[in-house]
Amino acid sequence: MPPVSWSSDKYYLQQVLPRFRKHKVIHFIRSDTRLANNGLSLDLQRLRCRVNFHGLKFTPRIEALGSKLVRILKQRGSFVALHLRYEM
Repeated sequence: MPPVSWSSDKYYLQQVLPRFRKHKVIHFIRSDTRLANNGLSLDLQRLRCRVNFHGLKFTPRIEALGSKLVRILKQRGSFVALHLRYEM
């Protein structure tokens, strides 16, 4: 489900909430847009940001693997980490 940066609170109430109630989960794609440019109230923007933050946390197993990879990279010397966002 691709929300756009200008989605209104009505969009979330009418489109997202019913799907969430039915499936108990929502998979947002392209959710990297800024929150400040869509006219939502500050409280709703804060809530959306908090939900995304908690919903997108890595599992402990992935966190452990990431820590192991960084530890190995540091042992071998300098390295560069490149974050490509959603580009594939």
